[in-house]
Amino acid sequence: MKSTLLAFLTAALILTACNGGGSTPPANDTTAPTVSLSRSVSDNNSNVVLTAAATDDRRVTKVEFYQDSTLLTTDTTAPFTYSTDVTSPRTNFTARAYDAAGNVGTSAVFNIVTPYQGVWGWALFDSADAIVDQGALINYDEVNSRYGVLAFGEYINRAQTRNNSALMGSLSAANTLEVAFAAAVTSNTINFYFVGQDADNVLGDYEGSATLEGVATTFDTAGTPLEVYGLVMVQTSSTVPTSATAQAAARQNAQAQAVALATTRPMTRQAMKTNPVTVRDAAANILNR
Repeated sequence: MKSTLLAFLTAALILTACNGGGSTPPANDTTAPTVSLSRSVSDNNSNVVLTAAATDDRRVTKVEFYQDSTLLTTDTTAPFTYSTDVTSPRTNFTARAYDAAGNVGTSAVFNIVTPYQGVWGWALFDSADAIVDQGALINYDEVNSRYGVLAFGEYINRAQTRNNSALMGSLSAANTLEVAFAAAVTSNTINFYFVGQDADNVLGDYEGSATLEGVATTFDTAGTPLEVYGLVMVQTSSTVPTSATAQAAARQNAQAQAVALATTRPMTRQAMKTNPVTVRDAAANILNR
């Protein structure tokens, strides 16, 4: 009886070993991770953090960040991130997520786009529709404000006697389209050349290009409002030029387009809907941070 039972148990153990205990062996992992890219708002040092949201049916082991075919960094710990300067080349980012089986998922191409990005021409004109000043603005960065994300850039006038920082967006209130051109920025004070506002707080169109058409108020060095002028701005490119030569050519073209717009569609000058001092103070608070 004992020998029969021993033989039965031995056979059962052999069968169990051969069949893995009767359980189904794990299937090979052939499912690639999914991954998508998002980004933070630019900080005070123009840094933007790209975050890869990567998921897998088992586990994501690492994420590689690329720009075109160049590997930028590899992150093995969630959240998977990469920090870049928004003033650097900002297009063609991708992320590749890996699992333990070596499956790879690749994100869609991601570009960093800032508000009102690119090259704008601008012109101020008086009550006789005569151009009193003109120039170009290049918006290349952004700043977070109480009413949303604003464009940040640098303007210069045609005579090259004025050149400083500029803000564009909802400066003093929600759902406004305002601009502020600084005259001088120091650690103690900020003076403004002018602040302006679109007539209906919505971008217009001129031959397929975005426009701002409204009014501007200039200031003296003490911050006292001076003259009220008509203001036009036209976006000639949504790309930020990288070389000095490209910037010079883009500014020249933008200035010409702004003058053409001011000549073609001069507007009746009227006071700004928002007190220009309110806009100036809002812009100063933002630039002072």
